[in-house]
Amino acid sequence: MRISNLKSERGLTLIELLVASVIAAILGAVLVIAVSTVYRASSAVTNQQIAVKQVQNAVDYISRDASQAQTTTQNYTDGSAVLSFTIPVSNDGSTFTNESVTYQVINGTLTRTIGTISSNISTNILSGGFVVHASVAPYYVSITSTVNGYRLGIASRVVLLEP
Repeated sequence: MRISNLKSERGLTLIELLVASVIAAILGAVLVIAVSTVYRASSAVTNQQIAVKQVQNAVDYISRDASQAQTTTQNYTDGSAVLSFTIPVSNDGSTFTNESVTYQVINGTLTRTIGTISSNISTNILSGGFVVHASVAPYYVSITSTVNGYRLGIASRVVLLEP
């Protein structure tokens, strides 16, 4: 009588537990892959936006100075382009003096120097990513920025400077 009572009680067999575990593992793997894909796509878009903003910032500064330039020179120092403008600068709003503005990439950062004051304009500039194409005005300047992360974001822009 005891044996018949055990057969009437239904429970989970070992095979049923294994099948349920495999199904749960497959669903978990699909969920991990979906989350990973969304993260990678988001990272790529973010890095691309950062790279585009870096290049746009550099182009804005250089274009503004080029439009005010009285003289322009360019050369290469240690394989890196150096672009210099002479622009009128006012310290008091009424008196203007001519100052030299120099752009150069140093350790991946585009630096703008006026006199003795330097400021970082854009970071993540590729080695060789700041190139001046022409020996005399008008200049074509190309700037390329790359942002490394889980995904690479790259932006590049060529601008015509006519001082």
